[in-house]
Amino acid sequence: MVVVVVVVVGAATKGDDTVDTALEELSMQRILAQGLQMVVTKQEKMDRKLELHFEMNEHREEVKGNRASQEKAMADLQRTTNCIVDSATKDVEHNMSLLHDQSLLILAQQSACTSHEQFRKKWIQLTATVTTPTPQATTRENTHISNI
Repeated sequence: MVVVVVVVVGAATKGDDTVDTALEELSMQRILAQGLQMVVTKQEKMDRKLELHFEMNEHREEVKGNRASQEKAMADLQRTTNCIVDSATKDVEHNMSLLHDQSLLILAQQSACTSHEQFRKKWIQLTATVTTPTPQATTRENTHISNI
């Protein structure tokens, strides 16, 4: 931005009144002071805008850095979470396999126990019938044998 302050100072003639000349110089100084004040104010506003723009750019860069850092942290967290989930899934699958194997073993043992119990009951029945005394035969052959 270019600001031009033009000061026109007229040459005073000898016949001019000194009061008029002094007033003209005073009004010219006021005009010059107002012009300079305007330029300074405008310069200060531009300086403030530039400062704000610079700060805004710094904040943008900081936000970009923070965002990149957070994205990396989130990716690391997600990777770690996936590893933990995969590990837990494998552990659960392994435990389920062991549980299934143990369940089959328990069923086999229960079946064997049931079969053993049935065998024991049959054995008791068979041994009970064998150990009970048989009644004496009353047939003719039996009487014939005792007569001899």
